[in-house]
Amino acid sequence: MDSRVSATHRCLLVNEIFRLIAEDLFRTGNMRALVALAQTCKGMHQAVLPVLWQQMPSLAPLLRLFPKPGWSEILIRKSKFERRIVIDVSNPEILDWTRVEMHAPHIRAFLWWSADDVYEGAVSALSAHRPASLPALLPNLRKLYWREHRPRLFPYVQMFLTSTLRVMCVETVERDNPAGLVALYARMAEVCHELEELHVYRDVEQKHCQLGAPCNPGLNQAMSEFFRRAKGLRKYVGDVFLSKECFEVLAGLPQLSVFSGPMMHDQLEKVAASIKDRINDQETWFGSLMELALNVSRLDENTQAVVGAVKSSELAQLKHLVMQPPDTRTIQAHFEAISRAPYRSSLTCLDLIINTRDDFPRPTIDLAHALRPLYALTQIKHFYVSGPLLMLSGTALSDIAEAWPALENLVVVGGPLVKPLDPAHCPRLTDLVHLARKCVRLHTLELHVNAEEVPSEETVEQLIGAEQSVCPLRTFIAHNAPISNPESVQVFLERLFPKLEEVDHGEMDAFPEDTQRTYGTAWKKVDGIRRRRRYRF
Repeated sequence: MDSRVSATHRCLLVNEIFRLIAEDLFRTGNMRALVALAQTCKGMHQAVLPVLWQQMPSLAPLLRLFPKPGWSEILIRKSKFERRIVIDVSNPEILDWTRVEMHAPHIRAFLWWSADDVYEGAVSALSAHRPASLPALLPNLRKLYWREHRPRLFPYVQMFLTSTLRVMCVETVERDNPAGLVALYARMAEVCHELEELHVYRDVEQKHCQLGAPCNPGLNQAMSEFFRRAKGLRKYVGDVFLSKECFEVLAGLPQLSVFSGPMMHDQLEKVAASIKDRINDQETWFGSLMELALNVSRLDENTQAVVGAVKSSELAQLKHLVMQPPDTRTIQAHFEAISRAPYRSSLTCLDLIINTRDDFPRPTIDLAHALRPLYALTQIKHFYVSGPLLMLSGTALSDIAEAWPALENLVVVGGPLVKPLDPAHCPRLTDLVHLARKCVRLHTLELHVNAEEVPSEETVEQLIGAEQSVCPLRTFIAHNAPISNPESVQVFLERLFPKLEEVDHGEMDAFPEDTQRTYGTAWKKVDGIRRRRRYRF
């Protein structure tokens, strides 16, 4: 090479360096600079093109690669100020696929979000007239996000299925499109053997909804067949109701580390019965699971059998969404099953979310008794429970602080209607001292608390000592929290939690709306005082 060429120039002639520059620009969203680089020289173009095309949020850029007059842009005016451009293909037989064949292999992620910038005829043309060199429209696709609620358009998802897919997210309306979903899974069973993540939703607004049609036998059969072939599946998240057979196939997958989905109670009963019948034949049952989120109608011996049968010794996160509020004894029995499970030493995060609607009986849940089996799990870092009637005494809060020294997040969201300010039902500010002393990693705290009585500085010193508290709490949210003196409460909280950054008030139905408004205003004043003091210093 000519010695007069600078070292910088010689480095930039290396394609890999161009690629690193392009990827950095892509991560920061500087697409204009990427386009400019691609137009600079042949070396830059070759390096930048794969980066520029690696993610596509619409079919429109691909359609614009076809020479005209095979396609056209149509201006749609909805109003004087609202308009959009829609692409249509009028003559698919004359389309020249040369440029599409060159660019399509670079696309790694494709998002179809009920697209309205492409006519159905254009999508049909891509599906029916693509050349033999493109058995899948995007042959190297790794991530596919397909949201389409129109049954006539949903089947076009199949032209994106390829053996290179690793992550797939599908959303449609199951009750309106069971045949489309069955056909999709049948095709996935043929093609997508290396899929690692699958997300299946019926509606974007109801990802964790327990309502809806029961499990569809045909759909679950097709899903089961796909799961049997997807030996590398690591993550399944969905809100489609699974049958016993489908659930058990997932449970047997050797690499599945994340499961999240709902189960109808009749199917859960069948799973529990199967576990009891084959108690010595379940060694690989969810053997690699690390996160489990189960949406069920109620907690009982069947849910206990299922969570107790998980064989993974690495399960770290467990979440339950329950429609029918359980009583204290039922929750305690459920937690006992967890405390005996193989993952009892690895579990660090536990969430219990209980329906708060009025269409079920609402027993008062005494957490002081319900939580006792979990106190043996000293490694707990995150505990979240929400429900209609939760009773948390100061004694229970002290027990939590003693049992879980590694606690980082504690959220108890609920408001008892019976004696809501009784110390047996609700902790006082003094009871927070236990957390400040024992939980030296705590950074988020939400709970129902009575802040009407503020302990004196002498009392605090007796409880916590003269030294400054080392509790790193950042966020404190008081739910249904009576308060009389915001200034004194702020001084107390600052003494207990010197690193506090946010104070707020949450509302449920334990108190009338006007009372809640009064409490909310007072707690906002607490946060305002905190902010002014911090700004001053």
